[in-house]
Amino acid sequence: MFDLQRFFATSGQTLAYSIFAGLLVISIHGWALAFMSRTLGDRGPQHDGRLTFNPLVHFDLVGTFCVCLAQIGWIKPIQIDVTQLRFGRASIWMVTAGSLLILVFSANLAWQLRPMLVRHFPGGMPAVVAVGVLEAFGKISISYALFNLIPLPPFSMGHWIAAFRSIPSYRLKHYWLWLTMALGLIIATGLPRLANPFVHYLQNILLFNW
Repeated sequence: MFDLQRFFATSGQTLAYSIFAGLLVISIHGWALAFMSRTLGDRGPQHDGRLTFNPLVHFDLVGTFCVCLAQIGWIKPIQIDVTQLRFGRASIWMVTAGSLLILVFSANLAWQLRPMLVRHFPGGMPAVVAVGVLEAFGKISISYALFNLIPLPPFSMGHWIAAFRSIPSYRLKHYWLWLTMALGLIIATGLPRLANPFVHYLQNILLFNW
């Protein structure tokens, strides 16, 4: 049974915060993945124009929809050539995990900015909106990073299984639409909510307690 209430039973303000925060998440993660790949020797993502914070470059229709509304999602696939990485296939761990660590660090930094905004703009609408977006960004980032540790496409760690099984990128691209649609339907059922206690625990540890 599809849990569409999970997606749409929310206020317009909360939805707006989630959309802005979701776009920020895919922007930072897309840039970070390209940056880590470039740092470890593969210039391909840079030549493909992925070394940017422009969310439109990293936009995947299903993945972005899911991250904005369900805190789980992914970016448009980035082509990483493991033969160009300094440490070969082993480097794919550094590229993918490093990009997610950058996202989590950014989320924590954003979370720490909230008190500053409240102090300098007490009661001001811009501060209220900014704090709402930063809070949504922090929470979405942790959930997004956690699910992107799953070593299956279209998640970030899917690069690992593709690299170690020597799956050509064009083959993954051929099945990308079907993979994302299937995962989108799974998310719509609400099944990933079973991980909510663990997600909330990580949010408390990585955001509230720092």
